[in-house]
Amino acid sequence: MKKKLKILFVEDIKHDYIAMNRALDKSELDCKILWVKQGKDAIQHLCSASFDIVLIDYKLPDENGLELLKEIKKNKLNVPVVFVAASGNESIAAEAIKLGAQDYIVKDPLGRYLEIIPDVIKKALTQWKIEQKQKISAEKLKRSEERYRAFIQSSSEGIWCFESAEPIPIDLDEDEIIEQIYATGTLVECNNMMAQMYGFKKREDIIGTKLENLLVPTDKRNIEYLKNFIHSDFRLIDGESHEPDIKGIIHVYLNNLIGIIENGSLIRCWGTQRDITLLKNIEKSLKQELRNRKILQDVVLSLLEPDFKKAILIALKAIRIGLNLPRVVFRAKVDSKKDWQISDERENFPGIESLIPITKRGEDTKATYEKKEISVVNDVREKYWYEKYKEKWQKAKLIAYLIIPCINSNGNINGVLYLHDDKVHNWSQDDINIGKAVATEFSAVVERKQIEEALKKKNEELEAFNKLAIGRELRMIELKKEVNELLEKLGKEAKYKVVE
Repeated sequence: MKKKLKILFVEDIKHDYIAMNRALDKSELDCKILWVKQGKDAIQHLCSASFDIVLIDYKLPDENGLELLKEIKKNKLNVPVVFVAASGNESIAAEAIKLGAQDYIVKDPLGRYLEIIPDVIKKALTQWKIEQKQKISAEKLKRSEERYRAFIQSSSEGIWCFESAEPIPIDLDEDEIIEQIYATGTLVECNNMMAQMYGFKKREDIIGTKLENLLVPTDKRNIEYLKNFIHSDFRLIDGESHEPDIKGIIHVYLNNLIGIIENGSLIRCWGTQRDITLLKNIEKSLKQELRNRKILQDVVLSLLEPDFKKAILIALKAIRIGLNLPRVVFRAKVDSKKDWQISDERENFPGIESLIPITKRGEDTKATYEKKEISVVNDVREKYWYEKYKEKWQKAKLIAYLIIPCINSNGNINGVLYLHDDKVHNWSQDDINIGKAVATEFSAVVERKQIEEALKKKNEELEAFNKLAIGRELRMIELKKEVNELLEKLGKEAKYKVVE
């Protein structure tokens, strides 16, 4: 059974109420009207009962219709309102619409408004229902957005969205797609966690940043990251990016991202990221520690080889392979006659002979010998003297090097270790540490070799002296015999007693 429509009519003139009641009785509307004369009574009824619609006349004994409408809205009485205004008060009716009335009707002297009032009520109710559905949907959306925002903001991961200013067709060549991603990609959404990963305080500080300022295109690893994103149909799991924070410190992020494709074009990309820089550094340190242990172990074992040069050569090869370098060189003064130079090169790589002769030490080598300091050169082309020796450097394929002194137990240099690279090499403290450890082992071997050479020389001298002393002794015996023989011929007694 269809429910009767409950109408609250606020009107101070009884004749107008009777006319309204009669007009609605004649209409198709199945309704029941409650008539009140004052605004306060209307509020009281609206607070204690429910109505489907309220009709409000402008002129009331205690207040005007606009004031009553304001009270209804102020008290959050959720009910549709049709405003009734006398002819000539259309501006007041328009004001009522601004205040939230669904519709208005103007009383005309002939009462024709009564003929259309049922349609006005129907229209107002229909509009009200639509607005209520929209309001409910908006509230649901708002709550959903609030929950979504709360989830994003409370997440321990960085959450972000990059959007392209123009759709990027996904059937383009991958290099063109990447070029357009960098050209038009902008950060349009993120949480505070992501902003803080880059050194900002809140999301508002980073939103609007161009992609190229975060995922720097000069880092080849980032280009590979984007290529993997494209190759995986714009859905990438655990992709690593390398991005600087506001201080320029590079962080490694592990990303999960999905591209939003519409009409065959990439529109935007949503993703999450975790900062795994510390984990990567620990992993790198462990790998380097294991590498260094192996290098040092191989060096120590190789130096047990009795042949000095062969031992050094085997050790140099272990260093070169362990550090993935094209060439390593060792120079040492084992004896007083000459410096020894031993090198190990990658296959088809030029030997050290194509470089400056050992007797012509460069400035870095001199500094090493004189100050006992390690010389670090990441790019020899930045040296002021590079042009002078450019041809030699290029022929030797030498771009970066470490020069490490080998210091013996007396605190003196007895050798120099050179680590060479044919590309720019930002030598790390770890590289320097393993170089120093190897140099210490080399110094001990050289010192032992120097002692052995000195001992050999002394033995040779002693042997020569012994031979000389024995020869003199034998000659002395012969001379004594000859003197005795001559004395005997003279008939005299032998002067010397000779022991054979």
